[in-house]
Amino acid sequence: EEALKILSALSFKPQNTDGEIICSIPSWRSDVYREVDLIEEVARVYGYSKVPTERKIKIEVVPVDARQKLIESLGTFLNGCGFYETINVDFVDNSVAELFSKDDAKEHLAVKDISRKSANILRQTLMGSLLGVLKTNLNAGNTPCKIFEIADTFVPNHEQGDKLPIQKTKLTLVCDSDIRDLRGVIEGLVRNIDREVQIDFTPAELIWAQTGAEVIVNSRTIGTAGIVSKAVKDKYDFKDILPCAVELEYEQLSALQSGAIEVKPLPRYP
Repeated sequence: EEALKILSALSFKPQNTDGEIICSIPSWRSDVYREVDLIEEVARVYGYSKVPTERKIKIEVVPVDARQKLIESLGTFLNGCGFYETINVDFVDNSVAELFSKDDAKEHLAVKDISRKSANILRQTLMGSLLGVLKTNLNAGNTPCKIFEIADTFVPNHEQGDKLPIQKTKLTLVCDSDIRDLRGVIEGLVRNIDREVQIDFTPAELIWAQTGAEVIVNSRTIGTAGIVSKAVKDKYDFKDILPCAVELEYEQLSALQSGAIEVKPLPRYP
């Protein structure tokens, strides 16, 4: 009854129907559009101080899941190779999106937020963002520079019409050193997950690379690697270096994980 009085006073025109309160939202209250918003209105007027709270809060501790463990393991290995982790926003501008995709920028997912007019496209690859970070570090004289990022990418699901986009987690590395160094890092990274795998780098035509390759593990393509093309180099104004990059699919790396490693005890006598 108290809730009905409060909502009525706030012009929500509440109606009690079979134990549920149905409200009509006034035109001037665009901030209210969920059930929880109505609950907040009642609590605000009734008084937050009158809402009872318990002195003790119960928190259940759960172990770290497999995804978190693998991400930590990947990060630790890459730190040991001299790579630093970066965190970037999920948006890029038209010119960057077109550099790394065969599709026109209009084919990418975008947001209509007016505050992101110049960079409102959801990225399909992490390379554009990481190359921007590399350029910033080079301008600051921070060399050599080796960076990586683990984040989601977003590709429209054209086959399913209005379905949700294809969202894949990628691991991307960018550095200002030789492609052979980067290849060594990738081989070590993959074997750190599974020591018995077969790793190959097969030459491939990549839109963003002047020299590119597919990273193949156990006859399955898990990513691409290469030296950036002249168009990419000119876009970021790299004058004295030729950056290298590699992008791997996290789910493919996760699938390489085997069971627990078994060890035999040391012999008691020499």
